[in-house]
Amino acid sequence: MSESMSFFSKCPECGNARLQGGYARGALVQLLEAADPIEAYCVPCDVHWPIAVQERHLVARGIAAEQREAAPRSPRDHPTRGRPGE
Repeated sequence: MSESMSFFSKCPECGNARLQGGYARGALVQLLEAADPIEAYCVPCDVHWPIAVQERHLVARGIAAEQREAAPRSPRDHPTRGRPGE
C-alpha cells in the first residue's frame, strides 16, 4: 500500500487537467478518511489547490478498485477448479 498513485485534477487557473503524482496510496487513504484536503499543483500556472469533491470520489474509487484487484481470492473462485464432485 506504499506505492505511489497518480490522478488528474483540473487547474482552477488555466482549466487544464493536470496529472498529480507523488502521493502514496496510504497517505491518500488517510487524507480521505480524515476528510483532509488533497492538494494538487499546476506547474505552468505555479498554483496549488485542494482537489474538488468529485475528484476525491474518483481517487477513492480508484483506490478501492486497486484493493479489490489485489485481494487474495478464495480457492473456490479459482478458474481451474471443477464443479463439486469432479
